Amino acid sequence: MHYRHRKEGKEFTPIRSPRAKGNCKAFGEGWACDRQEKSRGYCVAHYRQQYLGLELRPILIRVATIGECQASGDGWTCSKPSRSMGFCSGHYAQKRKGLEFSTLISQATGLGDRERVEWYRDNRSRKTESGCWEVTSTGPNGYRQVNVRGGKMKLLHVLSYEAFNGPTSGYPVHHKCAVPACFNPDHLQLVTQRENVAEMLERNSYLKRIQELEEEIDALKIRLRSAEQFTPRPAERQREESAN
Repeated sequence: MHYRHRKEGKEFTPIRSPRAKGNCKAFGEGWACDRQEKSRGYCVAHYRQQYLGLELRPILIRVATIGECQASGDGWTCSKPSRSMGFCSGHYAQKRKGLEFSTLISQATGLGDRERVEWYRDNRSRKTESGCWEVTSTGPNGYRQVNVRGGKMKLLHVLSYEAFNGPTSGYPVHHKCAVPACFNPDHLQLVTQRENVAEMLERNSYLKRIQELEEEIDALKIRLRSAEQFTPRPAERQREESAN
């Protein structure tokens, strides 16, 4: 501050030290706020009440009571600390979605590859009429990666094929059902890289042709509606003929 005075050519003046802040001055019948003052003699919450013209009321501080999660099931009980409404974050999410409580994958320790795939089948997938086991959450490319032993990541459908059918020996795992989220081992097969790319290009070609046909159908519908609007009705046509 004094350097600024010298730079601006001003006379040196003593620096006023900031006033030590005390407790909030808000009080009422049977209560007085003991929170630290933040602005104009009030704590943040009471300053907001005063600014909005509200009656000053005591601030209720919610104290989180940390205990164990209340979720349990057949032969298991969650031991994670509760975070909301007596449940851990994972089981609270299940409760909000209206799902039946199930063990979390983080608690399913010591699982082999097959047991891990079965856990995802029973707890994190939906079964379709075509027999697909579609995992409920996937990445942007439509596939799901999972943690395996050793802290490594692996695609769920690859893990499923290896667990039920054996090693892939470096070959790509192809979806016969053309559903990337499916990890049903009966819907998976090994193909060469050339076959995998060829099938993908063929499928993309079919999808492109289908889109072109749908656009042509939409254009035909528009032309038909336009033609119907300008086509005279039989009664109007008779009046035009009699007038001629």
